[in-house]
This record gives sequence, C-alpha cells and structure tokens, in this order.
Amino acid sequence: MNTIHVPLPAILGKKLNSPNDIVSTKEGFIYFTDPIYGLRDGNGGPAEAELSFQGLFCFKDGWTEPKLVCGDFEHPNDVALSYDQQRLYAIDTVKQHIRIFNIEPDGSLQEGQIYQELWGDGEDRPDGLKLDIYDNVFSTGPGGIWIFRSDGVLLGKIKFSQKTANLAFGGEDRRSLFITSSQFLFRLQLKTRGFSPLEPIN
Repeated sequence: MNTIHVPLPAILGKKLNSPNDIVSTKEGFIYFTDPIYGLRDGNGGPAEAELSFQGLFCFKDGWTEPKLVCGDFEHPNDVALSYDQQRLYAIDTVKQHIRIFNIEPDGSLQEGQIYQELWGDGEDRPDGLKLDIYDNVFSTGPGGIWIFRSDGVLLGKIKFSQKTANLAFGGEDRRSLFITSSQFLFRLQLKTRGFSPLEPIN
C-alpha cells in the first residue's frame, strides 16, 4: 500500500487539529478523526486550533485535500468499519456514544445515528473501537471492554481494574484482542476473530 501524504493546510486554508484514528476501505477511501488532543500541552502542544470544529474526514488518492464528512462531533476518536464495508462506526468520547453511518459510493456518509451510549461507574470514557467478522462491536468504556451485537444488544463486558484506552485484534488468526490500560498491555484469546479491511470478504 502506497503512503498517501495529506496536504496541509487542508480545510479552507487552515491546518487540521491533530488527526487521531484512521481506517481505509478497499475502494481507497481513508477516514480519519481530527480531535484537539494533540494540541494540548504535553501531547504535542501547546498549540491553538485553527478550525472551529473537530471533525471526521475522508481522503482518497488523487484528491487535493480531505473532505469533511461529519463536523458535529464534540471529541471524535476511534473509527471502525463493518465487515462488508457498508457502514462506518465512530466514537465521540465526550458524549460517550458510538455513531453509525452508511457509506455512499462517493465516500460521503449518511444517517449518523447514535448506535450505543456507554455510561457507567468511574471516569473511563469510550476510546478504542473494533468490530469482528460478525459485526460485533468491541469498545473500551467505563469499567473495561463493552461488547455489542450488530443490532446494538449488549452481549457483555470484560471488566478491568484499570482504565482501558485502546484495543486491536491481532495474532496470525486475529483471534487475539490486545488492550492497552494504565500500566499494562493485555492479550485475550477469543473464539471470534477480527479482520483487516483489505482482506477478502467470505
């Protein structure tokens, strides 16, 4: 896969905030979130935001700049694709919910309804997000990992004593779930498996 350099300044002559999470489709669309985390002191800043919003963008090789596909997030964070790549999921960490969008042939997004809200004890907020081959949704959240069925039904939670931040499927068979926490990197063996957006759909 060739490296694609997104030109900056990008939007109306203004720099992006601090691109955070990214996912790409077989059609070559690259979606990424652009929160302000990297502008904060100690995280790459301090720096002033040039944009008045924190958005979700799409980019494709041959475009001169990324296109804003959703600009009403408060703090957009992780993004993930459904197995058939017809839907895009995105976390808004401050609002503590996951949104789901339909992906159009031109890369634009439609609908954008709230898929799930993640509220609970403690200060943990949703951050990491991944789907398995059955479109079960794995998200970090209050107390640990929340797992939802594709229709939004909560299947269960994997509880941790420490704050969980991010997660990813890995291993040769993608049946391992790697989870970052305050002090440790955990590995859980699962009966299901994750997938790469670039692998063939069975």
